[in-house]
Amino acid sequence: MYDKEVAFVKKNVSVNLVTNSLKLTKLLHAADTFPNGGIYEGAYLREALHRYEHRWLPLLLRTPRHERGKLVPPLDVAYAWLAHRLDPLSYERDMRSLMAPLHHSPRQHGEVDQAAAHDHGLHPEGDQAYAFTDGSCAAGKSTAARWQALHGPDSAFYPPRPVHLLSLLTQEPGPPIQCSFSTDVAGTMRRLPRLLHSLLRSHFLQASFLEVAQQRYFKFLILASSLADEAVLIPAVDIELMWWTHLAASREYLLDTARVSGGEPIGHSASDVNLGHCSGVFDKGPDGTVVQQPRSSPQARMMMKDLQMTRAVFEEMFGEPYDPPGTQAVLPSIPTPVQEQLGPAVVAQFYRPTVQPFPYDTNQEYLTISKALVAALTEYNKVQRWRAGGHALYLLYLLWRGVLKAKSSGLRALLGKNHMHKSAVQYMAHKAAGFPTFQNLPHNLDHPYWDLFTLTSASHAAHYTPPASPVRPSPSVSESGWDRSSAGSTKSKAGSNPASPAGTDGGAAAAAAAAMGAGGYNHIGDFWYLPALQPGLHSSHESTAHGAADGAEQQL
Repeated sequence: MYDKEVAFVKKNVSVNLVTNSLKLTKLLHAADTFPNGGIYEGAYLREALHRYEHRWLPLLLRTPRHERGKLVPPLDVAYAWLAHRLDPLSYERDMRSLMAPLHHSPRQHGEVDQAAAHDHGLHPEGDQAYAFTDGSCAAGKSTAARWQALHGPDSAFYPPRPVHLLSLLTQEPGPPIQCSFSTDVAGTMRRLPRLLHSLLRSHFLQASFLEVAQQRYFKFLILASSLADEAVLIPAVDIELMWWTHLAASREYLLDTARVSGGEPIGHSASDVNLGHCSGVFDKGPDGTVVQQPRSSPQARMMMKDLQMTRAVFEEMFGEPYDPPGTQAVLPSIPTPVQEQLGPAVVAQFYRPTVQPFPYDTNQEYLTISKALVAALTEYNKVQRWRAGGHALYLLYLLWRGVLKAKSSGLRALLGKNHMHKSAVQYMAHKAAGFPTFQNLPHNLDHPYWDLFTLTSASHAAHYTPPASPVRPSPSVSESGWDRSSAGSTKSKAGSNPASPAGTDGGAAAAAAAAMGAGGYNHIGDFWYLPALQPGLHSSHESTAHGAADGAEQQL
């Protein structure tokens, strides 16, 4: 059914969504490791928007068109740029309005390239759509040189200029952020991690799963094109990943979807669509904590209505389940298995602001921290600010590196497993001590951490074998993520629960639900989101993780 239409869409989508979805995941993941309170709110969010609007966009405009694709944005700017492009029509309008005054009033450091002035989109070129840097790679150094040539040698490329601790503590949530954009870029930056939270499951690194997701996205485009502006469509998580990956390549997206629709591009407003699928019924409280909105709230009711409509129309049109197991969102209130093993409070400690000054900061007021500032910092750090879970996974990677280092030194044979764990925790804590000054973080694509992010060839076709009728996970499963009463123990295996449908004849969808956790995490399998971590930690992952939590508390 609709095979010809799907083939037509596939022919007209010029982006390899399977490969590039992994690149997008890396960008979202890197942003989740942003230190000093994070980039999702407060002073560093404001700084990222300022640098994006007043540093990066003028740099793009004043770089000759044939050289623009060589520029690589610093991480915070790359994140803001992505958020802006997720509303592609607004992005184009904003570029037109921004370029007019720049064209007529060029800055003394560089003239506006005439060819660039006619390319009103200022769209990324190829992999530039997903790239980021900390300035240490060759492309990053070249971009930093152009940045400082245009904006002056005192304009920090990366990390961003040191945010005064007092500013960090007093500007949250702060006054409304003023930008010249027609879409809420700051709001989108706050919502982006909701998708990453749902992506930290092992099947999102499996090529076969992503290939099916790409096919489902093609069908979703057919649906969106047929409905035009008649309804708000709520994408399933796998479809949303493909959609964002396509949107990130904004020029290609506008051209591709215009061909698909036979007219205008298919619009997408990141401010209107509840990013993260059904996680839209959750929001952040004034203190930064994640709170659940009442299901009777207007936003929740409207979103659930739109989701039900999307599901019904999709299933009627294509005759297959819209959100089968593995494609549903994980609610923000459910921590990833790594966060839960290491301890959410412990993980958060490593990314909170500290009194450690930036080494190049000459502000004496900053260097001399007053008692009042220390007290304010203490109060600020009492609130556990939400992150998607990528930050915890990076700590697990550092712990893994510490384990391998201890094993290679022979400590395990000489001193025993407990000493090896202690050495691994010390290694992790030592590396994390550099976070406040943006050291030892995976903010460049050359970082060895990203070598672990590879697409696997494991088959997950069974996840999409349509049953005789669409199978719905029970409300208790979709709302809670996974059954803590039966799967909460780290010693249990997927499917070992007698009540689990994995050992029954419930069909492929039921088996997949047991294997992956419908709408949540598989507590064992998703602990190993990165399979390469298994050789170092698999034999005793529970004791290693708990040892990390205990040891980290002592280090802190």
